[in-house]
Amino acid sequence: VPQTSEDWFKKMKPEGRKQVNREMAKYRAGDVLAWHDLDRDGKITLEELEKTFTQWNVLLTRHNELKAIRKQKKDKKVIEKTKSLEEKYATKYRCGSEGAQQCPLVDSIKSKKGKSYKSVRWFLNDGEL
Repeated sequence: VPQTSEDWFKKMKPEGRKQVNREMAKYRAGDVLAWHDLDRDGKITLEELEKTFTQWNVLLTRHNELKAIRKQKKDKKVIEKTKSLEEKYATKYRCGSEGAQQCPLVDSIKSKKGKSYKSVRWFLNDGEL
């Protein structure tokens, strides 16, 4: 009995695979359109596209920077590096015009305590900006 979706896919006949691929492409396209249509009016404006591409690139850059820090698990400053990176992104992209001086998110990041990288894994799980 196949255990994974990949196993099931391999057992399918070619026509079944084509059908699955068509359906996946359709739903992925719908997801992409929904991501870019910020006001949900069924249209994607240049302004919406600029905002969503910027957000995507910020998230990807942040993810890659966190991933690089994550590889340094044995570095005793990994927690400080992670917090510093999160403060930077929170200040620039989430705190608005008030900046870090009056931003509860930055205060929350600064207050987090941890003795190991695993104790601050919440940094990696917060994907919103």
